Amino acid sequence: MRTDEILRTLDLLPAPLRERTTALRYLHRWQAGQTEETPAGYDLLPRRWSPQPTLVRLAQLVARRPDLSFTHVKAHTGHALNETADALSHMARRRLGEVFDVRPRAYDLVDAFLRDWHTTC
Repeated sequence: MRTDEILRTLDLLPAPLRERTTALRYLHRWQAGQTEETPAGYDLLPRRWSPQPTLVRLAQLVARRPDLSFTHVKAHTGHALNETADALSHMARRRLGEVFDVRPRAYDLVDAFLRDWHTTC
């Protein structure tokens, strides 16, 4: 997924997942072909820019990728991807109450993650 695609998903955030492993359960269900499963309350109506909501498209993509593996990562342990996701979700929550352009900061976060990732891999 490209950075601009990630940023577009900020407009489509579903209700927050309360349980840390809930997202993993959805990913595993989708991978098993249960692509109709979405979080309770997730709006399945078409979007202005796409007839299918982001999670519906994500479920279909995951279903076609049996080679993917998903692992729970404990929060706040310095894992680069987890810290980046944390920062992006914080910006998205903040954006619900404030009007500001998240793109410059989001691009910087993703770039920093990628630099760190390529250095350690």
